[in-house]
Amino acid sequence: MANISYNQIHQTLDEATMTSILQKIREIWDLLPKGSLTDTERKRYRALDVRNLAFVEDVVRLKNGIGASILPAVLLNDNIDTDLKLFKQLKTLRARVLGLDYLLKDVERIVGHESYGVGLTHYGMYKVSSKVGVPNAKSAVDALEWRFKNQGNRPLEEL
Repeated sequence: MANISYNQIHQTLDEATMTSILQKIREIWDLLPKGSLTDTERKRYRALDVRNLAFVEDVVRLKNGIGASILPAVLLNDNIDTDLKLFKQLKTLRARVLGLDYLLKDVERIVGHESYGVGLTHYGMYKVSSKVGVPNAKSAVDALEWRFKNQGNRPLEEL
């Protein structure tokens, strides 16, 4: 059963904070280049894994060095340079967003665990109160028992 005297996170985001966070996410969205793929393209396009990244970096180094005397003019533009630079910038951004995602998931798990645990405690108290005839306790059990229907006869402590 939950430790109902301990609440690791006890706060909410006020409306102004929530609006500010959502606005900042929108601002980031608006600053980024846009592009989308079909499901087929997602499967077909090559990833720039560690080895492919090292290869592209070598290609750029050579293009900007001895490549000027070897490659045709059509390949001497900066397309590969800008793609590589944006790729690296996006990797940095994704790492930060991933860290933020872990924070959000952890906080979500903490408050979900706490609220569900306390909810189980409430439900258990309603059940005990109903068994001893406390007025209105049976209606509280009836309102909550749907969650545990068709789950067998496991004790409340295991739920």
